[in-house]
Amino acid sequence: GEDAQRRDLTVNGLFYEIENNTIIDYVDGIADLDKSVIQFIGEPERRITRDPVRMLRAIRHAARMVFAIAPVSWAGICQHHEKLTLCPPSRIRDEFLKVLHSTAFAEWMKMALDSEIFFDIFGLYRKTLCQKEGADEKPYREKLLAIAEVIDRCSGLAKEEGKKELKNDFLLAMLLIPWANA
Repeated sequence: GEDAQRRDLTVNGLFYEIENNTIIDYVDGIADLDKSVIQFIGEPERRITRDPVRMLRAIRHAARMVFAIAPVSWAGICQHHEKLTLCPPSRIRDEFLKVLHSTAFAEWMKMALDSEIFFDIFGLYRKTLCQKEGADEKPYREKLLAIAEVIDRCSGLAKEEGKKELKNDFLLAMLLIPWANA
């Protein structure tokens, strides 16, 4: 039970017991799987404060599984997203690169923009997305989502064909196109 409490999300707090061929669930993870919901174990604020990268993990799992984030957990992410900047950049990078190659990047991008955690990773976009855009221009959000969809398609094709993933620097450069145009 203690190990389950140390996990970040209820769906990651399930244990398989080989002897009896059963799943042990101390944190209502099965109920959340049934409801297609991602949520923190315990109080979101405490979980986030202890390790802000958990917010990225919650969004990545929700995007990958096409699950909703429970309202209390979502409110915690939206309220405390700036705490991500307290984490070592290498941990943020590692978590971000997982989602960049996941084929669920567009879904992740929507949640990252809505929660504003995207701006804690890509601070250079904070000003750009707040500027008034020309009447004939697509909003930056739409441009970013379109790029994310292309990245997902490319990642999916690479996986299908058993090819190497696209290079991180190339994908990151693609994400900077709307910013560079601005």
